[in-house]
Amino acid sequence: MQTARLSIILGSLIVLLASACTGAGDRDDDRSLGTAMAAATADNCAHALDGAYCGYSTMDGFSGHGDGHTIYDCSAHRTTGTSHCSTNCVVAPSGQADFCAPAVNNCAGAADGVYCGFSTMDGFSGLGDAHTLYSCSGHVTTGTSHCANACLIAPPGQPDTCSSCGGTVCGTRCCPAGDWCGTGNRCCSGCTAGCVC
Repeated sequence: MQTARLSIILGSLIVLLASACTGAGDRDDDRSLGTAMAAATADNCAHALDGAYCGYSTMDGFSGHGDGHTIYDCSAHRTTGTSHCSTNCVVAPSGQADFCAPAVNNCAGAADGVYCGFSTMDGFSGLGDAHTLYSCSGHVTTGTSHCANACLIAPPGQPDTCSSCGGTVCGTRCCPAGDWCGTGNRCCSGCTAGCVC
C-alpha cells in the first residue's frame, strides 16, 4: 500500500514538473522545446565540407562538439562513419583530413614552457591532445592540465592557456554555443557550409 501511494505521488510530481518545463500545452513553448532538442542532437557534419574531422575541430564548418578521440567522416553534410584514435586526434590545416597522432614525446624538441596539445610553437610537436596544456622542461613533459573548453595558443614566448569560452572558439573569437566557424574564423549560425556569413 505504501509503495503504491509513493508511486502515485512520484508520478504526479513528474507530470507537474514536465508541464512546468514545457509550458503545459502552450504550442509555442512546445515548439521551442522541440527545436532545442533537435539542435542538441544535430549531426556534427551538418555544416561541414566533405572530409574527416576530429571531434573538437571547428575547421570547414564542422561543429566541434564531437568526441575528442574520434574522427568523423563527413559527406553531404552527414556523418557517414567514425573511427577512434587510441592516441590523440590531430586537426590538420583546412582542406586536409584530420588524423590520429602517433605516440610521441611532445616536448622532445620544445623550449621550456606551456603548450596546447596542437601547438607547433617553439618546437612543440603539435601532436598532443587539443584540450590539454603540456608543461615542458628540459625536453620532457613535466605536467599536463586538461582544458574544459578550448585551448588557446599564445604568441611566441608566452604560455598557452585554457579558454573560458563556453561556445565554439573560431580563431581568437568566442562564438555562442551552437555556432560554427566560417570563412576567416567568423562565427556562423543559421545556414549551411559554403554560405557567406
